[in-house]
Amino acid sequence: MKSTITMKDFLGDGQGRRFADVANDPHVQWDKWVAWLNNRPRQECLEMAEVHFDMPALAGILRELEAEPFVRDYFDRRTPQATLRTKQALGVLVKLHMERRGWSTTGTKGPLGRRDPLYSGRGDHNGPRSFSRYWQSAERYKR
Repeated sequence: MKSTITMKDFLGDGQGRRFADVANDPHVQWDKWVAWLNNRPRQECLEMAEVHFDMPALAGILRELEAEPFVRDYFDRRTPQATLRTKQALGVLVKLHMERRGWSTTGTKGPLGRRDPLYSGRGDHNGPRSFSRYWQSAERYKR
């Protein structure tokens, strides 16, 4: 089952509306993020991360997402502090898809990365053994 989230759905959600600044920031290109996740195989990867790998749903798509030029360009030009709201907005977008697919949040987060002690201030801020280049943790879900 594929779920489709529109910008209207995102901004109409109780949590999503708090990220109107992200959705309207031309540097973020939020419409690309929303369209990118409106893809059945990616949504299935969200579920596979939870079911088969006991990882946060976001782990199922991070490698592919972080390889996207619009995502990489955004993160490579900003500090982790400047990207925090975009990361949180993505968490809300994932939540909307997971809920439409029959999942609910657990209220706990699972690890995705470990801070690199030699971090220079921009770009990748997690160590080379981390699962994600930019995320430290993400929400866990249950059926």
